[in-house]
Amino acid sequence: MTANRDFSTISPSAHSLLVMRAQTGLPFARQAAELLLGADGMAAEIARLTAIAGSDLRRAHFHDRYRSIDTLLAESGATRVLEIAGGLSFRGLALALRQPVAYLDTDLPAMAETKARIVAALDAGPLVGDLRVRALNALDTDDFRAAAGELPA
Repeated sequence: MTANRDFSTISPSAHSLLVMRAQTGLPFARQAAELLLGADGMAAEIARLTAIAGSDLRRAHFHDRYRSIDTLLAESGATRVLEIAGGLSFRGLALALRQPVAYLDTDLPAMAETKARIVAALDAGPLVGDLRVRALNALDTDDFRAAAGELPA
């Protein structure tokens, strides 16, 4: 995976956000960033992001936002999740590892394809739940309904 990297399928914001998350201990973020960038590329991106004024606050904001969504999901007791524009978040993988959920992680085609490759490369082990990564244009009503229809009743 690291030998043949193609960043054209990753939006710049998703790429930067993954590297920020990689510095926080969020599930799979560090491993995914290392798969995409390699150690040297990740170090360079961390240096670039750290040089931006307010980088510590931004990193804390995105970490807290991620964890607040985890908390809301846990408190809701949801067993079926359709995540729209999941980007390079690995919340669904982390959740499916430990809970019997049906998690449909969606994004536009290029990002969904990239994420599916990363999830496969992470080889996280056997899942308790079901995780699927799928392309979805959330603005396309028919596509959205089809995706929602893929979740169990």
